[in-house]
Amino acid sequence: MTEDRLHRRGVSAVWLATFIWAWGPVLVKWSDLSGPTFAMCRLWVGVCVSAIALVVTKRRISWTAFRACAFGGVLFAADIGLGFTAIRATTVADVALIGALAPVLRRRASG
Repeated sequence: MTEDRLHRRGVSAVWLATFIWAWGPVLVKWSDLSGPTFAMCRLWVGVCVSAIALVVTKRRISWTAFRACAFGGVLFAADIGLGFTAIRATTVADVALIGALAPVLRRRASG
């Protein structure tokens, strides 16, 4: 495969992932599911997509890598669940604004 074709595939994959990720809060708002339930479904879809990618590329995950990532994965799942719960409780714009301002508040508190 040529380098240009690989570049276009990579850009397309990033664009698609960003598009799907951006629609998450909108879908949560439209859905009747609770935040944690929606987060669990979304994370399981991610597991399936990752498993398919591993099979297609003929790669494996080592137990060392799995253990190294497990704690971060649990925190990521909690973040997704709490974020979706917040979206269900308020508007998507409020949650996005609070998320965008969080680093500013952390910086101000430590400095």
